[in-house]
Amino acid sequence: MLNMGFKEDIEFILKETINRNSIWLFSATMPTQIRQVSKRYMSKPFEITIGKVNSANTNIDHQFYLVQHINRYEALKRIIDFHPGIYGLIFTRTKADAQHITEQLIREGYDIDALHGDLTQPQRDKVMARFRDKSLQLLIATDVAARGIDVQGITHVINYELPDDIEVYIHRSGRTGRAGRSGISLQLLLLKNHIV
Repeated sequence: MLNMGFKEDIEFILKETINRNSIWLFSATMPTQIRQVSKRYMSKPFEITIGKVNSANTNIDHQFYLVQHINRYEALKRIIDFHPGIYGLIFTRTKADAQHITEQLIREGYDIDALHGDLTQPQRDKVMARFRDKSLQLLIATDVAARGIDVQGITHVINYELPDDIEVYIHRSGRTGRAGRSGISLQLLLLKNHIV
């Protein structure tokens, strides 16, 4: 909620809710912003951590591919083609990238759609329903749009672009490898220019 720009709304609710016996804040990660809110509005807050902080699920195989920037889209297609049973999420940094890549892949015959902040709630619900019932093989999403996605059976998470924050990476990867299943988290890493 804080990442989506609702910090003022959350603080308003906490400030205006008087005569409360307790406040519980739940978060998959505990960034500084959430700690600040808890200290400001909670009396003697304490944190309960389940699992290890910033640790990835051991059922997830983390892999990477080194690619030139101009070849990143073609590399993405090869990864999808190499895994014909793939049922996964592709993460981009921006809404524009998510939409652009989705449109390209649809034109080339892939069962894919985008989930980003420019969609209305009914549009988001329709895309998620199609993904959950596996009418879509792949879903391209931004981090903000992907918050709270809890879909069973996701085989792959592909980071078209890596996030800046390790917590975001762990959150992305954690969409696969759930309920005792294994999963794969793939990264497309850009090669730096070098002299051969």
